[in-house]
Amino acid sequence: MKKTNPVNNEQEPVTRAEIQVFGDVQEAGYRATILPIARRHKLKGLVENMPDGSVGIIAEGPKEILQEFIEEIDIRNGVIEVEKIDLDGKYHTVSGELTRIRKAVEGGLTIKERKVEYSAEEKKSSGMGEGALG
Repeated sequence: MKKTNPVNNEQEPVTRAEIQVFGDVQEAGYRATILPIARRHKLKGLVENMPDGSVGIIAEGPKEILQEFIEEIDIRNGVIEVEKIDLDGKYHTVSGELTRIRKAVEGGLTIKERKVEYSAEEKKSSGMGEGALG
């Protein structure tokens, strides 16, 4: 899957970043603050409060745009205090099921469930098969 990069107007592969943000980010308006940033960058994905107090983000777009997004969501404004942003160490190919950026809602498919689902897809596409250990 390719997308036109608004910065240089060239076709770039769309990738997925799985991000976890730590600090004072829950009950501080963090998700509401980063959604417009993601929309401005035309990213697709999911933003969710995690049980450990962090915020989980799945974002899809050109790698260069994702890197800019990650820099912009490192917010410290007296209410929101990001201490650490953890990218899972790599970018992934896109499955195409995400159509927009949104907050995860009660009863919907969570980030953890999407990671498990994505992991199975990645193994299948790499030839490892569903039952393979990886």
